[in-house]
Amino acid sequence: MKWIIEKTENDSHIVKQISYVVNPTAPSTYKLTWNWPKDFDYVYVHTSINEPKELESEKECNLASVYSKDEYKRSQGFQNAVDLGPGNKHIIQVYPVRASDDAMQIYVTPYREDLSVLINSKKAKIQAAVTEKRKFFSKRKKVTITLYSNEMDIDKRALCYVKKANSRPVDKTDGYYFPLLRTVRKGQKASFNITVSKNDLVNVFLSDTEVYGDLIQLEKQF
Repeated sequence: MKWIIEKTENDSHIVKQISYVVNPTAPSTYKLTWNWPKDFDYVYVHTSINEPKELESEKECNLASVYSKDEYKRSQGFQNAVDLGPGNKHIIQVYPVRASDDAMQIYVTPYREDLSVLINSKKAKIQAAVTEKRKFFSKRKKVTITLYSNEMDIDKRALCYVKKANSRPVDKTDGYYFPLLRTVRKGQKASFNITVSKNDLVNVFLSDTEVYGDLIQLEKQF
């Protein structure tokens, strides 16, 4: 089978109004629906993990992702099972396809939120403990941040810590912001030691709630 990828922004070659519902009795199963573009009998259902990514190479293509209009009518949509695992998400885009005996031509539209759907898994839990130790009469103290998750790697881009004098920070903008120093692997407990002034208090936050808010449940202990 020969695959041909054609980039397009032609309105007549765009699959619109994509939506999904999750099966309440089988949460790992979902059904997609969309408006079929005129004169197309096939589509290509393209899935990327965590970050939106267009279909770019013929080497990525596979027949299992091609879906016919007849199949869609019989099933009243596109049904699929997905095992996301905690802390992951699927971004699904649907492209129209022209099919012949020896070739599949896929019309790929640049990624747009309104032409895709986002399916989230359950949030992965990350435990964050903040403890401190100070010697008598010292103007400085040691703060230890301990992180653990048995559900996902803790990417150093996902978390940050913030310090503030005399009160504990309430969000990532409420004090001095610092990024996490390194990634922590799933199932491993890691501790980070920092030295601060005796009146400073430290808190841990998601670095970007728009990116990580649907993926991570941060459980904190002081």
